[in-house]
Amino acid sequence: MRYSALFLLSALMPIAIAHARTPSCSPAADTTLRASEDTCLQAHVFDVVTVPGGTRFLDLCSPDTSDDACHVSIVSYGKDRKQVGDLEAMRGKDISIRGALQSYNGRYVLILNEERQFRGGTARFAPDQRLLRGTSAESGEDHSPELRVNFHHRGKKLENE
Repeated sequence: MRYSALFLLSALMPIAIAHARTPSCSPAADTTLRASEDTCLQAHVFDVVTVPGGTRFLDLCSPDTSDDACHVSIVSYGKDRKQVGDLEAMRGKDISIRGALQSYNGRYVLILNEERQFRGGTARFAPDQRLLRGTSAESGEDHSPELRVNFHHRGKKLENE
């Protein structure tokens, strides 16, 4: 009897540990969001915008939301298109996505570089672009041309158009 209880406990332990590591999903509109190593967001995708160069944005804010009130966006770079797949299918859908929130110009960006992030999987490791592009660590700003756009695109002209 003791052995069966130990066996059951040892079989369930990895599941409990994995569940404890998986973050609970927060609404994208949550004003208490903070940049972190691992975040799960729940959101509605209102639009999918592709900018020159192939970078795609999932617009998580309704058309009635002002740019100042739109605090979170999901970005997928053109180089990750194969690993991410077709994002047009996400338009108009409610999603859960896992990744690291990064602060950028007073907003949060979640980088989407693997399709598995929609199923609770982790993002593929990507080095910090600020270190690769010579961005000043003191300023904390990323000068990636892919991010020099307006995050809430509905009815707005993109800066690089």
